[in-house]
Amino acid sequence: MCQSSEHKGRFFQLGPADNNARKQLTLWSSQDGLEWKVARELYPGSCAYSDMAPFSDRGIYLFYERNDYTEIVFDRVILK
Repeated sequence: MCQSSEHKGRFFQLGPADNNARKQLTLWSSQDGLEWKVARELYPGSCAYSDMAPFSDRGIYLFYERNDYTEIVFDRVILK
C-alpha cells in the first residue's frame, strides 16, 4: 500500500507509519533515498491504497482510501 515518487530531485514515500496496522498515513521525503524524514502526517486513522503525482513545481497530488475503505480522498501537498 506504499507509494513512491520523485519530484524536483527529491524522493517521496506515502504509506502507513504504524508498524502493526494500516493507519497513520504519512508522507516521507529524502534527498538521497537513504535517509528519510517525515514531510507530513496526513491522517491519523485507518488508511489504505494510495497514489501520488507531481503537479507544477509546487507540490504533489495525493489520492488515498481512509476510514476502513469508506472514503476516498484527493488532496495536495505544497512542498517547500
